[in-house]
Formats: sequence, structure tokens, C-alpha cells
Amino acid sequence: MEISVGNKFRLGKKIGRGYSGEIYSGTNMRTNEEVAIKLESVKTKHPQLLYESKLYAHLHGGTGIPDIKWFGVEGDYNVMVMNLLGPSLENLFDYCGRKFSLKTVLMLADQMINRVEFVHSKSFLHRDIKPDNFLMGLQSRANQVSIIDFGIGKKYRDRSTHQHIPYRENKNLTGTARFASRNTHLGIEQSRRDDMESLGFVFMYFLRGSLPWQGMNARTKKEKYERISKKKVSTSNEALCHGFPTEFSSYFNYCHSLQFEDEPDYAYLKRAFRDLFIQEGFQFDYVFDWTVKKYPQMQTTAKFGTLEPTAGSSIAIQSTNPNVDPQLGDKEVRQGFSSIDLCGRSSHGQDLYRRVLSKQKSPVVSDLLKGKDMLPSSSSLGRAGGLFRQAGVSSSWEPFTGGNELDPLHSLTAYDPSDGLVPSFFTCDICVEQKPFKESFPVKGCTHYYCSDCVHKYVELKLQFNITQIPCPDSGCNGLLELEHCQSILPPEVFNRWGDALCEALILVSPKFYCPFKDCSEPLIQDADSNGIVESECPSCRRLFCAKCKVPWHSGIKCVEFQKLHKNERESGDIMLMQLAKKNKWTRCPKCKFYVERSEGCLFMKCRSASHLTFYCISFVMWYMLIF
Repeated sequence: MEISVGNKFRLGKKIGRGYSGEIYSGTNMRTNEEVAIKLESVKTKHPQLLYESKLYAHLHGGTGIPDIKWFGVEGDYNVMVMNLLGPSLENLFDYCGRKFSLKTVLMLADQMINRVEFVHSKSFLHRDIKPDNFLMGLQSRANQVSIIDFGIGKKYRDRSTHQHIPYRENKNLTGTARFASRNTHLGIEQSRRDDMESLGFVFMYFLRGSLPWQGMNARTKKEKYERISKKKVSTSNEALCHGFPTEFSSYFNYCHSLQFEDEPDYAYLKRAFRDLFIQEGFQFDYVFDWTVKKYPQMQTTAKFGTLEPTAGSSIAIQSTNPNVDPQLGDKEVRQGFSSIDLCGRSSHGQDLYRRVLSKQKSPVVSDLLKGKDMLPSSSSLGRAGGLFRQAGVSSSWEPFTGGNELDPLHSLTAYDPSDGLVPSFFTCDICVEQKPFKESFPVKGCTHYYCSDCVHKYVELKLQFNITQIPCPDSGCNGLLELEHCQSILPPEVFNRWGDALCEALILVSPKFYCPFKDCSEPLIQDADSNGIVESECPSCRRLFCAKCKVPWHSGIKCVEFQKLHKNERESGDIMLMQLAKKNKWTRCPKCKFYVERSEGCLFMKCRSASHLTFYCISFVMWYMLIF
């Protein structure tokens, strides 16, 4: 028997379990899209799923944050439907023999720190950092790490005033004992430093294969937690990280130096791991350990589960997340290369992707899904032609997604400047209101105009659905909204968020390498239109390098010849010596590799290594030996 949820989704097999319920695969009955369905019994002593759905709504739009497609009550269950992700890092850890290489851990660490940083920026703590709660994506997003399971997440500061929660003691253990911070075991209220320490334990778990406090037995759970706490507190950072690069013990030392209310320096931690990545000579190619072992794609089609399909009240959140391959346009190019910061900032000379690095006094609330602690109600964000439409069901709402119904973004007013007529007023067909023409905003590449306020909301809506290449609102138009062009009408937080999304999308899809000068090591990307450029300049340190060989510029020697050289003979001094030898007609001993200069005498001579050599070419020597 097929079981439906909300008359929209078909329930599949059980695929996992979260803090606040069991997780099943499912299918959207209208679009055939595969989804994940989380169920929580309404009879549970401490319901968490409604709270978790609200937290997801608040985090919506962030990179690596799942999209919530529906939430409601179905029979005896609270139900939350979200987009389907790939395997957890714990599953991949098992698949790889319960150890990850240093390269894999460093590539994961970069994204995992980004995810936790984003959650903290939204004024929340995760409080259950562990490998099971980090999932890889599917298909085009298979290399992207997502963070899930916010059932015990907690707001640590007021979103308006940024007033931090007070320091407290004698708190019960919250989270997973294996990865909980030391202060959590000691009963101290958790803050951002604790999420970061738990993340460090995950890194060492991946590298070591286990943690020193695993496998402890006790008669009661309380006694077991006490034994874990004692072992964890008594294990020094150096002992925990023994045999691994010092950057990991430095990571823990930094976390322990933070005070209760301190904001971690996420960029500093990421930079330390990136420097280690460069020193080890790794390539950021997204070839993880499970990639080499060819981990199979997760299959979700299965028999359908059982759920009593009893009618119940529901709050529906329906959204779209099309697979759009984001690309970065209009970027400054210096000899075919751009310098980027992997945490989402650009070091271009222009202001196109400049980020606001100073701390803001008020929180960024750019979601259209806003509201202090409640999901949006049935009230619409405008009239019939607005960005949202009334769902027609009490206590429910859904973003407008088009389909066969009347799309308010179709049949829009267009103005052609070539007509020579500039009207005083125009009708914006998004909000269906007359506005002064000075408030109009033209879409670049087409003749459509809309009011600035509607374009701002339209951009926010697209960003919520992880769309970074934002088209003209008219579905039949080829116009494209561009970041720089929209800067004048977008609030700084929306502009920065769009720029960050573009930069991260570029990082995911573009080939990249690092500046070959060790004292620079700036991450670089090669632009598509720069093919054929060899001599290039690093935008950061302004020194020349070879874009083909990925080394400092080798003046006077072609790339083909350079690549034939031994790796130990590619320094500038070695190249100068070879050029000097060629000019003076020195020859090289095939055994000891020393250059020999003939000052006088026979062309046949003996090197100091007792090897015979000649100044003639090898073909002449072979001919000479055959004749004589």
C-alpha cells in the first residue's frame, strides 16, 4: 500500500535516524523528485521536529543547508520533508576502512568550518557536531558538504541586539558524548567555541580512526559519560594529535583560548589548514578517499513504508531548487587569472565582489521566510501579482512556483528606450502598482523594467532557492540580472550574500591551483577565455609564473623543454646553468650529471666519475665504434 504525506509525497524506505526522528526516502508525486521525509511521533515526550523546521527556515538559503519542502502533521506523526542528500561522512568513513587520508580531512575541514560559521552567523549553535550530521550531496553537488539535524540547536544571542546568552554551570550533557567538548562534559553552558572543539574531535576521529575515549563500558549511561569525561579532560591536545601535523594541536589550543562569548576566527583556522594543504603538495581537486574507491551512488527507490494516513492539520512549505550550474560572470581578469579566497571573498582590484568584513551591529535577515520564532503564516507578501500567492489552505503558505497556473511574472510591462518617450509613471507587473519611473530598474540585456523594491525581493527569493544566475522575471526573456548592476538597489547584506554564493559556486565548479611562490600561495582560478596564456602574474604578490607548468616563470626556456627536466633541476639557478652550458658548448656526464668543459686535447675524455664521454653527438659515437 502506498502511503502519502500531505497528499504530495510518497513514503519510501527508512534510510536513517536523526536526533528528533526517523528519516525515510520519498518521492514528490507530482514532479517525481526524490526527497527525504523525517517522522516524529506526536506522542514523544519532548517534540523537536517543529522547532527544527523553524530553525531550517531561519537558515534557509545558506550553502550546504537543506531545503524544507513541507512540514505538517500526518496521523500520529509530525512530518518534515526536505531535499534528499547523499551519504553521511560516517557512512563514507566506514566505506573507506574507518580512516581518512590527510588530504581528504583537509578538504572536508574547509567546508565543514564554513558550514558551522554560517550557522553561528545566524545566531544559532548546532550542539551536536558529529560525522553523521554532515552529508555529501548528490549528482552535480556530490562534492558539497551539507550540515543537518538541528533538533537540539540553540540560539546563543539575540538577533537584533547580539546580546549573548549568560554563562552558566551545572548544565546537563547535550549532544553526542564522543564528540562533545570538554566544557560540555564539565557542565558549562555551550557557546561557539564548543561547536568548534567538537569539529576538531571529528577531524582527529577521521585521521586516527578512533578517539581515546571510545569503547568505554559502564553499568549506567551516567557512569559511562563520567568515564568519557575523565579520559577526555586528562588527554592533552598534543597527546591527542601525536603523530599528525602540529596544525591540529594548534587548532585545539586556539579553541581552548577562547572565552565564553568570543567569536572564533574562522578565517584563521581555515588558513592554517590551507597552508598545511599547500605544504603537503596536495591538489584541491575534490578527489576524496571514497572517490578513489568509487563509492556507489545511493539508491533511494524502494518498497513503501507504513504510516497511518489520518487527516491532520498541516503547515506546508513548498519550494523549488532547480539544478542550476552557477557560474561567475563579469569578473576582473588579469592575464587570465583571478585571485580568490576560498572562504568566499575576492581579492579583485575592483569592488565587484568586495565583502563587508567589519562586524555588523544588527543581524542580517535577508530571508523572505522571516519571523522571530514562527513559521510564516497564511498572509501573503503582496497582492495577486506579488512574489507569493495565497495557498488556498488555512495555516499554510507556499512560494509561487509557476506551473500551469497563471504566473504573475508573465506579461510584464516593457519599455524600449529607442522609442524616445520616457513616461512619468509605469506599472510594475510584479506588484501590480503604479510607480514613478525614477523608481524603475531595467534588467540588463532586455527591455523589461520593474520597481526596485520588487527586484530586490525577487533576488532574495532566488537566493533562497540557491540560484545564483538570476534571469529576468519574464520567463520568456533572455535577460540576466548581474551582481554589479544590481548593487544600487540591494541592501548590503543581500549584495554580500549573492557575491558569496557566486564565489563559492565558482570554487566548486572551476579548476584551481595555488600561486607557486611559497610565501604567497594565493588560491587562483583560470578563466575560460584565458586558454593559450602562458606568462601570467599573480594578482596577490605580482610575481610572474607559468600558467601551463604551474611554477615560477622559467624565462628563456620553452614549456615543453621545461617539463622534460628533472624535478630537482627546475630552479632558476639550474636553468641559468643549462643555458650557460649550451652557450659555451659544455657537455654533461651521463653518470654524475656534472658539466665538463673541454679546454684542449682529444674530444674523447674521461669524467672524474670514471665515465667516458665525448663532445660529439651520440649518433657519431655509435658510428665511430662500429667503424673502428
